[in-house]
Amino acid sequence: MKAAPRGFLRSAGLFAVLGFLVSALASCATTEELGGRSDLSWRERLVASAEALKGHPYDSALELKGRHFRLDCVGFLSAVLWRNGINLDQEMAHFRGDAVNRLKELLESKHAFFEKPRPQPGDFVFWDNTWDANGDGIIGDDGTTHAGMVVSVDSDGTVTYIHASVTRGIALAKLNRDHPHHGFSPTGKLWNSPMYLGSMYGRKNNPPHWLSGDLCSGIADAESLL
Repeated sequence: MKAAPRGFLRSAGLFAVLGFLVSALASCATTEELGGRSDLSWRERLVASAEALKGHPYDSALELKGRHFRLDCVGFLSAVLWRNGINLDQEMAHFRGDAVNRLKELLESKHAFFEKPRPQPGDFVFWDNTWDANGDGIIGDDGTTHAGMVVSVDSDGTVTYIHASVTRGIALAKLNRDHPHHGFSPTGKLWNSPMYLGSMYGRKNNPPHWLSGDLCSGIADAESLL
């Protein structure tokens, strides 16, 4: 077979390199769009970054801006904050215990918790006793065990939040602290998602407290970290 002219090869090679660079830049742009739009407020960027991770499996690995994260509940929040200029691991380093309790203590030290929360997008939600964390077989003595982030709040107080669910991965769910013991409103609106591990609507062996509004132990102001 006749060899291609050198000029053609140089041109083909140049186009190949240019094509690779365009593709790489497009890929980088997609990554940087993870909450990085300049026209959004800081809170909006937090939520955009969090929602961009929907569908990732629980405890899966994520590399973001030179760091590696495991997407459990606090790892997920750490990744979102890291994308938006806050090193949560560094902030929590002075506190002891597991990650969710270190995050809670950090926010308590900043007086970030609301007495009667009317949360805003980006705020942090905490839950107690969502699973048998201490392994003693007793339900309800495990303290703070889970955290997530507020996405939006309806006029009736129903909060849409995003969290790392063991069964669903990074997913949206609901809570309503005004109606903590009811999964649905009288008109059928979802008020509270199941929160205790393994609980479900209509299941006979749910623990006494299993809905997200019932197990919610506090909501903290995200801007306390700025």
